[in-house]
Amino acid sequence: MAPFIYLTRPSITTPLIKSFFSSLRSSSPLPVCAAGFCWGGLYAILLTHASSTAKESGIPLIDAAFVAHPSNLTIPADIEKVERPLSICHGTKDFVLDLKGARVIEGILEAKNQSTRKEKGSGEEDGEKRYEIQVLEGAKHGFAVRGNPNDSAEMEQAQRAEDQAVEWFVRWIAEAGKR
Repeated sequence: MAPFIYLTRPSITTPLIKSFFSSLRSSSPLPVCAAGFCWGGLYAILLTHASSTAKESGIPLIDAAFVAHPSNLTIPADIEKVERPLSICHGTKDFVLDLKGARVIEGILEAKNQSTRKEKGSGEEDGEKRYEIQVLEGAKHGFAVRGNPNDSAEMEQAQRAEDQAVEWFVRWIAEAGKR
């Protein structure tokens, strides 16, 4: 059996994912969001890039994304290209993307937030964030989807990730519905 990483390499996976979201977007006027965990985190992030639009209409394939403990990112390039709302939940004990990488992402996303505020002419006090990363102390890679159910700390971390995703999607689905 061929390894997972070979069978799911970007040259194979990216066209499939974009085709799926393009079909989804063209079949309904409802908002579309993406969530990605570990390997899927990369693809959810790629869907936030300007290049992820429906070919026929030019409409973005998604309105917002949430990612937890992403892997296979090219930092800073994958984050610098983010253009649609993105929320990331990450752990300080992640062996795939270390804390230093998470802090680089945090800096890029905060700069994007400041740029967005300047473009809109709004001040820091309005608190509007299109991009965020929350880093959970002690959380390991996979905490959002495969924590130990007998470990209360791991269950709390998973719940925090779930709450973050739900709050993010509620906000951006409502925002997309106004358009």
